[in-house]
Amino acid sequence: METVIVLGYRKGMQDAISRRGLNAFYVVEKYKEGLAGQRFRLVRSLEDAQEVLRAVLGAQLIDVVGVVTGHEEGVFSAAVLRAALGLPGDRDFAGTLTFRDKYLQKTALPDKIARARCAYVGAAGSFEELAHELGTPFVVKPANGFGSVRTAAVASAGELAELVGSGPAGGGSSDVAFVAESFVDGPEIHADGVWEDGQLLWFSVSRYHQAPMQWSQGGILADQVLSAEQNPELFARVETLIEQSLTALAAPDSVFHLEAFDTGEELVFGECAVRIAGALAPEVIRLTHGVDLFELQLALALGEPAAGALNPVAPAEYYGYLFLRRFEGVELTQADFEERFPFVEIDFPSGGRTGAYGRAGYAIVSDPDNEQLRRLIAEIARFGELGPVGRALVLDTAKPLFDEARSAFTEEVEYLDLSEGAVAGGGATVVPVFAPERRTLEIVDALMARQPFSHVLATSESNLAFAAFLRSRYGLPGLQFDQALEATNKWRMKQRLHEAIPAADFWLSGDFLQEAGRRTYAPFVMVKPLSGSSSRGVQRLSAADAIDHLSSCEELLLVEEALEVEYELHCDGVVRDGRLLVAIPSAYDRPVLGAVGTSRASIHLPPDDPRYGCVVEAARKVTGALDIPDFVFHLELFKVGDELLFGEIGLRPAGGGVAESLRHFYGVDIWSEFVRLQLDRPSGLPKAPAAPLREGYRGVIGVAAGASAAGRPLWTADALRRIPGIVKVSPGNYPTELDAVPDGSCSFSHLVLFEYGSMAEVRETLAMLDGHPFAADPTGIRPSQADLAGIGRVG
Repeated sequence: METVIVLGYRKGMQDAISRRGLNAFYVVEKYKEGLAGQRFRLVRSLEDAQEVLRAVLGAQLIDVVGVVTGHEEGVFSAAVLRAALGLPGDRDFAGTLTFRDKYLQKTALPDKIARARCAYVGAAGSFEELAHELGTPFVVKPANGFGSVRTAAVASAGELAELVGSGPAGGGSSDVAFVAESFVDGPEIHADGVWEDGQLLWFSVSRYHQAPMQWSQGGILADQVLSAEQNPELFARVETLIEQSLTALAAPDSVFHLEAFDTGEELVFGECAVRIAGALAPEVIRLTHGVDLFELQLALALGEPAAGALNPVAPAEYYGYLFLRRFEGVELTQADFEERFPFVEIDFPSGGRTGAYGRAGYAIVSDPDNEQLRRLIAEIARFGELGPVGRALVLDTAKPLFDEARSAFTEEVEYLDLSEGAVAGGGATVVPVFAPERRTLEIVDALMARQPFSHVLATSESNLAFAAFLRSRYGLPGLQFDQALEATNKWRMKQRLHEAIPAADFWLSGDFLQEAGRRTYAPFVMVKPLSGSSSRGVQRLSAADAIDHLSSCEELLLVEEALEVEYELHCDGVVRDGRLLVAIPSAYDRPVLGAVGTSRASIHLPPDDPRYGCVVEAARKVTGALDIPDFVFHLELFKVGDELLFGEIGLRPAGGGVAESLRHFYGVDIWSEFVRLQLDRPSGLPKAPAAPLREGYRGVIGVAAGASAAGRPLWTADALRRIPGIVKVSPGNYPTELDAVPDGSCSFSHLVLFEYGSMAEVRETLAMLDGHPFAADPTGIRPSQADLAGIGRVG
């Protein structure tokens, strides 16, 4: 039977050899269980071509048809064996050094290919000289290394000496054992594919979850295959980099593994090997694309064209893997992982040995969406490191929807509730105010000292900025204070977004007063607090009255030009990893400020509504301009003449029943997403949110509270359920029996979800709820008086 010489053992290569009915003769550095029943010889180093050749010649093999390796350290020796034994495949062992020595490789590339500056460290390498040439920190690694072993960023002479001192690489006695490279900042991707006859036949792109340099320093090796459809610009740049690099390096016919840094502005070449990627990369590439890189490498080693073994399929799912480690103080079993996460495959034996990069097991997962897959892998890694219990500080405001959303994580997260005011319920810690004041910070600092928390959860617009302040104070993940200011401080918000989308003119109150004598303002202006929601504290005043009011006011306020609003729109959605995943456009039945104290509807627009696309595009512009990776949002827009103008944006779920309506009609749980992103958990969005009816209108009506004082009916839940088209009734946030008219735009006695075939039916119901028809009708569809005649009060 014909024999293939294999340098190093990998199961995928053994499977490919067995499928062809060939024998394998292994040359390996250490014994592995998969070698049971196989012929093999042990050598000290696969890098030592003389020793490898002696092992092969001493075995007196017959019918040898090829030499193949799946290991970086076997590439040079494989070429030597082919040349010595007259076997097919790459025999240019001198040429292979361009793919083994990082200095030789980078100096062989043309100037048009961006890469790190590189220099040999030398046996007596000077830190000062390298720092002058490369900057600090610079990265030091074995010149012919692999897998980021003995690779680290160096910022001092002591660190350099420690890294290149005595050790396996023998750097102390060689001028070419180590290289130093300028530091490149950016996530690292890799491309794996096939190069034949000077052309790129096929490639796949994957992204590491951590810099490979961290794997040997306690980090977690994790990797996922990316989608060309979801990352078209990246794939185009990678294809160009592959073709330019492999052409310049005169690459042989081979499977290749190329690494690069994505700086956001360009791809920076890292390094390229003419062998199969390590770890489980070939396995997840095969699961995703149906391409077996081991089979391709074997075909080329046997002198066969790679094209015959290349049959990629269109991916239905994208796969990723991670090595599971064991961490001190965290006791987990495979069952613990399986109870919480969906796996394609997992192996986490108890009491097993620890392998390279701290590997105690592995897991393979999949998802059709690259971002969801990234978050799933990150959450599995976090669970493996921290165990089932984390700790989160909650700025509690007793919101039932928030409490429902966070309850999904009670087995994983210990919540420390922080209440504002004099009295706290449920054992919560009390602070005077949710603001960075001395006593509040003393209390929170003491909590962090006694019960360290890893996340801070805001629960409303009112504490969003303080939550971000605490994250910035303690270096915790999530929305940071400078980011939160641009979403909670209306002055900073307008400054940030005015170039992305048109808006009304705006001033700080001091500037408005100062300029009053030098310019003419619009007849009316809006005066509002710098922070706040639900139209609280907002006044529409004549310019003259505003000047009088502000002249006697010591509070810093925002002043905006008052607009003649035709109608007011809003859009609610989710942004993850900088991508707009959900954007659901809606319209208020009339401008919100004029609706305070009355029943009000929020109507989700069907896709054939002419306003639908404009609102989604506005949301795309605004969320992109914020340049914040993860958030939920409630965006408000005004239609004025022919323009759609920016109103405000809040990075939290909408009030007034909108969040409940989105969950009921679309399957999008905004509150769950709000909690998940603050806990740094993967999104729970459905793969395909329910689509709205192409005809008809869905939405929510907030039934006015304090109704009897305003001469409107007092509604009961049972009476509301009897109204045709009402599909759900839930309590509001303001008791029905109170007679005082609330001052907030989201103060309602009940929230009712509706589903109607026309806007006329929506308006009939609104008229019934308040006991009279509304005058304004921005939709242009007004029910006739005959339609409204005879509408009685229910209940």
